[in-house]
Amino acid sequence: MPQAWERGLRVLNSSKNEGKTIYDVGKCATNVTYADGFMTVEMEDILNGSNHTVRADLVVLADGANSIIRQNLLPKVQEEYARYVAWRSTVPEEKVSQETRKLFDKKYAMPGPEGSLEIGNRYFNYVWYYNLPKAPPDFTEATIYKDSHLHQSTLPAGQMREERWAKLVAHANEILISDSLFSRTC
Repeated sequence: MPQAWERGLRVLNSSKNEGKTIYDVGKCATNVTYADGFMTVEMEDILNGSNHTVRADLVVLADGANSIIRQNLLPKVQEEYARYVAWRSTVPEEKVSQETRKLFDKKYAMPGPEGSLEIGNRYFNYVWYYNLPKAPPDFTEATIYKDSHLHQSTLPAGQMREERWAKLVAHANEILISDSLFSRTC
């Protein structure tokens, strides 16, 4: 499923921009430094192990919630639990009811396939902020993968345990709008 960043990449690659845009997948940023108005990114190719360096005036890294790069650039910033978890998802617009489309139309639509914003060909993005103390058993249950691996702070798509998902769907159906997306999209 295309992501929202793809639209940003298309803008950066458009003929209106001067310079060059590099979208480099399969690389692991090992260090980022800033000097003289430029960012320098040191990268390792995860397939062949080779190393190379890129110098740029804008760098967008997507190395996740436990970013090593962020820790390098901002070593004094410490992660602090916000006392909630966010269940985030996207759903193709054509898979939701007309009532939900009306509710989500202006605020939650995002580019669909190939960056399209055409009605009927978009995605809807939604997030449920769920209050949850950082204490067992609830928090622990929320961050355990299907294979019983406990993750520090995120749970990748498709890795929630079925019994946890069933509890979340039941709770959502108790407190959220009657046309719950949760029961149909995951």
